[in-house]
Amino acid sequence: MELTEAINTFAVRLYEWSQRDFLREMEAGCPMLSLIAQNYPSVGGFVSWNKMLSTSDRARVAKAFTLRTQPNAARLKIEVTSDETRKWGELFYEHESNFLHNVFYMATADRSASSYRALDVDSLLDKIVALLLGRQEKVTRNRSGVRWVRKNGDWKTLTEFKFERRRERLSFNSQFIRKDGGLIIESGFGPYPRDLLSLYGIYNSTVVMVPSQADSEPMAKAMTKIAIYFVSHAEPFLEGLGIDD
Repeated sequence: MELTEAINTFAVRLYEWSQRDFLREMEAGCPMLSLIAQNYPSVGGFVSWNKMLSTSDRARVAKAFTLRTQPNAARLKIEVTSDETRKWGELFYEHESNFLHNVFYMATADRSASSYRALDVDSLLDKIVALLLGRQEKVTRNRSGVRWVRKNGDWKTLTEFKFERRRERLSFNSQFIRKDGGLIIESGFGPYPRDLLSLYGIYNSTVVMVPSQADSEPMAKAMTKIAIYFVSHAEPFLEGLGIDD
């Protein structure tokens, strides 16, 4: 299969799955998103908002949110942003703003607290490496990040965890690369989103605040779990998209 056709087919498969999986996550009470809600204000706002929605509302949110962050797949399926799509985005923005103003407070970021301990970045990255090792895949580390490579036929998945020292933030994104293709580095969402939260359409990246040592282990575990979930569910969509298929 030609590379462009393969990438577009993958994008549509990922798009259709994201709507189903996002609805599943909301109906289950956001168990995965809750892992990072305290360290990611936008996710905390979404988890709070989800409790107010009905099942029919959640189905509409899943459709609206994924549509706005997957324009390539929406174009291929001839779907367009509507007033309905914009409405749900505006409703979430209003709730998120109130949530951040009235509720959100991250105790571990309080440097004046007697319990505060500065983050050991090496310890954080070592925990991520330890959680990924033993999977018969390639894991490497540098000063501020971890690279995890997983192969699947003519494709490989490159997932990068990065820690921004100045902003004290940990993020991840994944590239799905065929042997005859290079890294996808387009601005915005490109042919498909490269992390779970942009796939769901909640925000444009999966990133958490890690301001202290108390956040190190739970956020390493949560972000690694989310990355593995995203990659393992996306890989089956590469079936039949090889060079000779």
